[in-house]
Amino acid sequence: MELPNITDLSEVESAIYRYIIQNDEKIALMRVRDLAEGSHTSPTSVMRFIKKMGFDSFPEFKLHYKQKQTAVHEHSPSIDSYFDLLNRKNFKNNLEAQVDYFAEAIIRSSPVIFLGLGASGSIASYASRKIANLGYNSFALSDRSYPISSRLDPKRESLLIFLSVSGNTVEMVDIATQFAGNPLVKIGVITSDPTSRLGEKADYLLDYIGNNERAHIYYDLSSQIPSVFLLELIINSVRQKNQL
Repeated sequence: MELPNITDLSEVESAIYRYIIQNDEKIALMRVRDLAEGSHTSPTSVMRFIKKMGFDSFPEFKLHYKQKQTAVHEHSPSIDSYFDLLNRKNFKNNLEAQVDYFAEAIIRSSPVIFLGLGASGSIASYASRKIANLGYNSFALSDRSYPISSRLDPKRESLLIFLSVSGNTVEMVDIATQFAGNPLVKIGVITSDPTSRLGEKADYLLDYIGNNERAHIYYDLSSQIPSVFLLELIINSVRQKNQL
């Protein structure tokens, strides 16, 4: 089960959520009343929160939490595993062709907008800056309420490049849905899941096999190494095509 977007939580629910992630080692041993007292809320509020997370009962929630914790502790990546992230087998056989398609799309588009949230948002800013350094109209966005249409050229093809490890980031999917089918707005996606909701909307897709790491169960610590690697390939291809 996935935790709802934190921005959708009420003040009471946020208090319960914070207490859970700050005391994750104890949750499996707690009762509903213990969690309520620790978060300074009520048992009723705790159960309302548990059901909002998608669980039918508190025991079901505790079992899920315990299993998640066991999985996290059993999987401790070694240094070698990080080298393995860039193993050729983790990318499609036609990687060179896919990178070339992306580079060509960037060259003929204006603007080129990189989009992502969290760590992906930081990578989006990095990529857009490098593309801008090559002389292209490029910038990054992480705010789904931003009026993107106001920055698009109605007479020229625009390119939106979404960075999302899961490919199912709700905010990014919402934006992609707005422009899907628009002949002057192309969608590029870099993700670990080509069958994701973003992947299904992509005109240009680069996918990879990567890890899925989390802290406190719900904090995403997935490596961005494959994503950055693919972006560097794209940027280098654009540079070579322009002989810069």
